[in-house]
Amino acid sequence: MAESYISPELPDKFLTKHQLLLYFNDLLVDLLFKADEKNLSSENIVLKENETVPQDINPIDWLLENGYRDIAFRITKSHVFFSLLRDFMFYMHESISCSERGKVPVAFANSRKPIKDNLFYMCWLLVDSEEFISKLLYDKHESFEVSRVGPIFISEILIEVVEKVDFYLTGELLAEIIYDKNSPRSLTGIWDKSLHVVTNNRSYPTPVGSLNFIFANDEIWDEYWKTYYNIINHIMNFAVYVSIALFEEIAKVDEITKSLNKFIRNMKYDLTYSNKFEAEPYIDTLEHLSFTCKKCKGTFKLEKHTLQEFIFDYLYTCPYCENVERVGQYYLDVNLTE
Repeated sequence: MAESYISPELPDKFLTKHQLLLYFNDLLVDLLFKADEKNLSSENIVLKENETVPQDINPIDWLLENGYRDIAFRITKSHVFFSLLRDFMFYMHESISCSERGKVPVAFANSRKPIKDNLFYMCWLLVDSEEFISKLLYDKHESFEVSRVGPIFISEILIEVVEKVDFYLTGELLAEIIYDKNSPRSLTGIWDKSLHVVTNNRSYPTPVGSLNFIFANDEIWDEYWKTYYNIINHIMNFAVYVSIALFEEIAKVDEITKSLNKFIRNMKYDLTYSNKFEAEPYIDTLEHLSFTCKKCKGTFKLEKHTLQEFIFDYLYTCPYCENVERVGQYYLDVNLTE
């Protein structure tokens, strides 16, 4: 059986949720890999007869000014999205790793920027890519800086995204958790405490005679660790929903492939959060899938121990050469068999 290493510092009670975070991490990293593999941030442009792009002008500006508006926005959307996602993963990967190793304040500190900034811009890109790209290209940063666009606009974007991707939390709740400094359910207080030794905000002041996180005992550590896995997991899942929606738009993924990948993601989510996980409904579908090993190029169906690994673990093994693959992938080339 394929096994993944988890630091012994992580309490067993957080293990299943941590494994799900690692799955989300693998999945988002694979989107970046697929973007490079499929050249999704570039496009061959057939110019009109006798047209050339001058070397002394920004190519995007030239495309916009010479009748190639759709192409210009499409190329920029891909480039901006994958760049935002790459930066998002730089920070979130470190955050997840720090949590695994017991460095909880550092885990929260690393999660602040990608969740408050990168994720919001990816949401805006999904809702209205032309508006965001136009501001990015031609407006002052003040017009789209997260701290200045206002809570109403942020909430409107998140509400629209939730409806678009059919997420299970409301946009209002996500806005409260991520941005509302006065809500007891918000991460803002924890983020600020993880970044500052002393905080003066009336909603989360540093107690007299104490310093933020400096004198925390095991009980306090455990409570913040619990908060991390109770909240960050769902926000990370939201990032998966948003990122995959953008990826599928850019890559022009067909409906069957979309449904298959959503089916696998739902299985992993249910494995973690369902009180009575039942594998049979998933087996019925997974048994009809065949994969090609990246190493030995052998084609195999999901069955026996490979099927069990695929469902219950986050790594699975080629039955021919025992090459280990991550379940956390976006599957573009899976074959359906009778």
